[in-house]
Amino acid sequence: MTFTADFNSIELPHLMKKVMDTVTKTNFLAGLMLNNAKPWRGLTLDKSIQISAPTTGGSFAGLDPFATSVSNTKLRSSFDLRGYYQAIPLVGLERDVNAADANAAADYVADKLEEGTHAMSQNIGSLFYGDGTGNSNKDFLGLKAAVDDGNSVQTYGGIDRLTYTTWASYKNSVGTVLNSLTPIITAINATEAYSNMLGDKVIITTRALFSSLEALAQPSARFDAKSDGFNVVTRTGQNIDNKSGAVADFGFNALWIRGIPVVSDEKCTTNYMYVLNKEYINWFGIETAPDGYRNIPFGKQEATEGADGESEIRGVGAIFSDFIKIPTQYAQVGYIILRGNLVTFNPNRHAVLIFS
Repeated sequence: MTFTADFNSIELPHLMKKVMDTVTKTNFLAGLMLNNAKPWRGLTLDKSIQISAPTTGGSFAGLDPFATSVSNTKLRSSFDLRGYYQAIPLVGLERDVNAADANAAADYVADKLEEGTHAMSQNIGSLFYGDGTGNSNKDFLGLKAAVDDGNSVQTYGGIDRLTYTTWASYKNSVGTVLNSLTPIITAINATEAYSNMLGDKVIITTRALFSSLEALAQPSARFDAKSDGFNVVTRTGQNIDNKSGAVADFGFNALWIRGIPVVSDEKCTTNYMYVLNKEYINWFGIETAPDGYRNIPFGKQEATEGADGESEIRGVGAIFSDFIKIPTQYAQVGYIILRGNLVTFNPNRHAVLIFS
């Protein structure tokens, strides 16, 4: 409605409390890794990897001599520390006006911090699906590096996958759309080749592939006649259970394959599906904060709403500098910094499928 000039001169608009976030998307992998972090140790993160079995055993008879040669069965994997920052600039006059306004819709500083946190976690979520070569090899290592058969990322952690095949993951460029469970079952079997334990696995994929998998699970519509009533939504938005007749249910809230949950992630690479064993892939982060910085467990949302919480950074390695005065401007800037890397020490426990 268009109001008169007189009315507009005496009536003020009302800005509702909190800022609505329409940008932040699902970010499952980043939340999973950062919220289950492990501490970083040493100049580099190294681990001894057995890449072959000893060859010093065998059958014998009588006085046959035993083998006494030494078998070299291990190599050292090594991963470097990497970092990511998010700047949080504050304009001094804007901060002052906000602080003086008791009716401000949102706290200016809290809004800027939460906005920066969400942006940072969204960007990190994308990096976690990459190969770590971006920005002159400064990006965090991601799934394209960790989960590969050696044909795209030949060397991982300093070990050549084409030479040492147990350091490789199962990878299959399926070449078709997702129209069968067979490639997924084969990938799951490959991750279990070295252990009969089911482990703590998760399948991460795109929303489109999740929908394709859902279509395989319901080849036909099903309905049931119910005499005890089913939910009806009234004009007030309430659910009541008072109608009898035929009811149809379409779609699934959750999908499981061999007991493994399937999760869609907006950050997942198009046409990709990963089978990950969560026990063998981790975020390793620096625990300590140097002088002038403090550890930050992000999570509480005071000034924004709309984000589902999956983008929150809680993990080991996140620090904040507090706000620093900029000498030549009436402004301040703070920095959120994340230090660590995403690493697997057992790539053959993971698999990746690429559909068309």
